[in-house]
Amino acid sequence: MESLGKRLIIARENKGCTVDQVVQDTHIKRQYLEAFEAENFSVFPGEPYIHGFLRSYGEYLGLDGSELINAYKALTIDEHRDPDPFVRLRSHIPIKILALILIGFIVLAIAVIMLYIRLTRPKPVPVPVIQTQFVPYVMEQDFLERTLYVGDTVIIPVRSERYSVRLLGVQESVSISIPGSILYFDVLEEPKIADLDGDDFEELSITVLSFTRHNPESGVQVRFILTNSTAVIESSIQNEEPVLSQEGYTVLLDSLNPYPFTVQVQFIDSGLLRWEILSEAGRGRNQDYFQQGTVFNITAQNGIRFWVSNAGSIQFQLYGRENTRDFYLGAAGEIAVSDVRWIRSKNRSYLTVAQLN
Repeated sequence: MESLGKRLIIARENKGCTVDQVVQDTHIKRQYLEAFEAENFSVFPGEPYIHGFLRSYGEYLGLDGSELINAYKALTIDEHRDPDPFVRLRSHIPIKILALILIGFIVLAIAVIMLYIRLTRPKPVPVPVIQTQFVPYVMEQDFLERTLYVGDTVIIPVRSERYSVRLLGVQESVSISIPGSILYFDVLEEPKIADLDGDDFEELSITVLSFTRHNPESGVQVRFILTNSTAVIESSIQNEEPVLSQEGYTVLLDSLNPYPFTVQVQFIDSGLLRWEILSEAGRGRNQDYFQQGTVFNITAQNGIRFWVSNAGSIQFQLYGRENTRDFYLGAAGEIAVSDVRWIRSKNRSYLTVAQLN
């Protein structure tokens, strides 16, 4: 059977392509193409990049990408397979003696473990009963954003009075009580405006940013804004010039306060992409190999971290309220690790692209 490198060379030559032509068509660096054909995998930064580039190169040559990856895995297994130590021992030690030694080790290990458990077993300690008491949060400025749990109360000062807003429940929707009424929210609905003192003038804007249905233990992220001062602040910054760049990162959008945003990912060429939602427990990392023309959206509150095997093969488009921006994370053939995240500077927040590699 032909080796992996030989199969790639023959397929390329049968197609009548030079290595330079393949570099131009696939945006894969020359050093990686030559490494595949020489079966020298030490030049790659990691296993996912080997799989991604090998699949792209194989499909370009008309070969089965999955079959090439299996051939690579078989090759690396053969190179790292160690001889079975028991095979070597059996050539010098009789099987019966070897079996008795093995049984003796097992019995001794069990005895040591049982003794350790007996000596280190903790004595039962009475568990004190803790009375749960909800401590109210006080809105000390015109803006407050935090995670609340059922029973939590936020004290809202309006002029000389103080009003209580409480998280009542988390079911199919979120219920929040205000003086004289109960409001119901879904995720990222339009803000609800509340009249706290009954003077027919609405003082408070409430937005539910995230929650898990029927799971109150995960908490609810809520944003409160006093509408009087917010209108004044926002009108005062409308004529400011937008910030285009800061040291160490590129600014895409700026705002008074962070808000959820969406990044659209469009694959100009096939490639490998890994991403992670930042500061959102349980979301984890996602990774896949995507074909040319694939388009999908990622929405986040705080930020997204991207790992790209071929930065020039993916176009990103940012959607933030009424603004959109196109951007790339690097040039063709480059490996990039970047954050698209909110940062704070003085009294403003900036949605930025920060290169990590």
